[in-house]
Amino acid sequence: MAEKDKEKEVKKTQDENSESSEHSSVNLALLGGIVGAGIGLLSNSEANKRIMKRLGESEMIRLAGAEFKKTATDLLREQALNSFKDVAKGTSESVSSAKDESNDELEDIKNENKQLNDRLDRIEEMLGQLAESKSSTQKKTASGSKSSSTNSRKS
Repeated sequence: MAEKDKEKEVKKTQDENSESSEHSSVNLALLGGIVGAGIGLLSNSEANKRIMKRLGESEMIRLAGAEFKKTATDLLREQALNSFKDVAKGTSESVSSAKDESNDELEDIKNENKQLNDRLDRIEEMLGQLAESKSSTQKKTASGSKSSSTNSRKS
């Protein structure tokens, strides 16, 4: 009886593995199709120029780029500062100073996390404002075109 139960469990495990490999195969195929379509779109010079022009004119991309630049600068500055601190302290440190440093590093990480969350909130607010302004502009444009077509019908 125990052997039959083991055989059933092995067969069940094999079935589950084959199902998960089928799902991963489908996912990989979809991913490959998306990547291929993107490369094909960007390899077309006219489409590439249009896409790059739109991205260059996009306010959202400019804001995201500025925030990314600011974040990268801050990270590099902190890494350089930490490197200088490590060189100044030397490699021989006692266990108690290592604990103090780990607490300081933890506080630094918490502060950095808070700053990043604040920046993310600001970006989300800016994106929301941008989306609202785009939708209101589109609504105004749509209502303006409706009123002009109504006026042309009356005449």
